[in-house]
Amino acid sequence: MLLQSKIQYKHYEPGEFTSIAERTLAEAEELINTYPWEAQRYHQPIGFTSPSISFRNMEGDHLKLALGYNQKFNLYLFPAQQKPRKKTVADLESAIKDVRDFYHGNELEGFKQERFVFNPKKHFETKSFEYQVTPKRAWAFSWFRLGFFTLLTLYFPIYEGTAFAFAAFFPFWFVFAGVNLIFLINYWWYERDTIIKITAGQDNFWISRNGNVLHYNKKDVKEIRYYKSPGNRNPWSDNIIIELILRDGQALKFTNLLIPFYTLLGKFQNTPSNCIDKAFPFAR
Repeated sequence: MLLQSKIQYKHYEPGEFTSIAERTLAEAEELINTYPWEAQRYHQPIGFTSPSISFRNMEGDHLKLALGYNQKFNLYLFPAQQKPRKKTVADLESAIKDVRDFYHGNELEGFKQERFVFNPKKHFETKSFEYQVTPKRAWAFSWFRLGFFTLLTLYFPIYEGTAFAFAAFFPFWFVFAGVNLIFLINYWWYERDTIIKITAGQDNFWISRNGNVLHYNKKDVKEIRYYKSPGNRNPWSDNIIIELILRDGQALKFTNLLIPFYTLLGKFQNTPSNCIDKAFPFAR
């Protein structure tokens, strides 16, 4: 029987896997026995996303073999449409017995339900990590900037109920919401044909513009520069231009509409960043 299996290493983020393939039970056992468990233990937090090997059967159930505390191993069982369960075993051979039962479709025993796990699916299912501008992303980027400030600036005119009040408060709307709308349109137009695929755990990434895909390596990025309007109280200070400065002098430019700024920073653990003040950081 073939089941899908996949690997996570240190510094991988939820949904990031490698070596994804259909494997027999014998191949799965070899994968487990040759995985560098002890090397991956050093300074590594324990949890659903950690150095591990995951398996998925035809019914959509997931079993993840991961590191545990005190030289032990954790098994995380995530049956389809149910809550995740956990079991701790003393050694690798005990864990392999559960993997065998999972392959043969036998009932797994000794698992206890894990409570208060928000969105457990993200720890088991593979994510593409392709970032692009979609209606969902545009909404997440702009709902507060536009919606909240629009409601705020309309409150007093509606309360007063006069045409003069509406006219008087239009400049406030433009400063608090209108400028952010201009940024949204500018960033969307700049990124409308751009995709970036990048993960936290792997060095290689690529950027596609107008269908032209270029591949890069994080080790070639010497600095992250980002341009934003100074002042935390500035209504448009959350609009950011990002540049990845390569060692050859090339700058890879995109906006935080394409990928959230702190999401990107989390994928470059050891790369210095430099903030440059710019009153209106438009994309072009």
